[in-house]
Amino acid sequence: MAPRRTRESVIEERRASVFPLERFPPDKQAEIAAQVAAPQPPDRYFPVGPPDSPRPLAWLPSRGWYEWHWARGIDPDGRRDSISKSLRAAVIERDGYICQLCSGPVDPGDIHLDHIKPWSKGGRTIMSNLQVAHSSCNIRKGAKYVAEDQDDQA
Repeated sequence: MAPRRTRESVIEERRASVFPLERFPPDKQAEIAAQVAAPQPPDRYFPVGPPDSPRPLAWLPSRGWYEWHWARGIDPDGRRDSISKSLRAAVIERDGYICQLCSGPVDPGDIHLDHIKPWSKGGRTIMSNLQVAHSSCNIRKGAKYVAEDQDDQA
């Protein structure tokens, strides 16, 4: 049986399979470093074509978008870990069947677990970063993160 691959090993494999960042021009390296340092990821794709063209020739994947995720230990092309039954039960026990977004009661068949700091923005799947929500409230919230001051907790 092959050893289980860790998230870190998968990220390193993906990084090794792309053009080395050190071989980019210095100005592009600085631009990517600024994108990685930003609190939100850059756009996933960037347009290629004449400047200010309403119809670019192509949309290419953004290296800054990948580097932003890799720097946070996220494999942007991978699947996130599912929420275990025990963690789900613990969050529901803590919050009850009350939506933490609108404070309304949640029907057991409509329950969603919401990442307070979205998974797509580096939020982890841990008890302190999960909350009970209606499916409609969770979908409406999307990948927004209101509590920027809670970065260290999530």
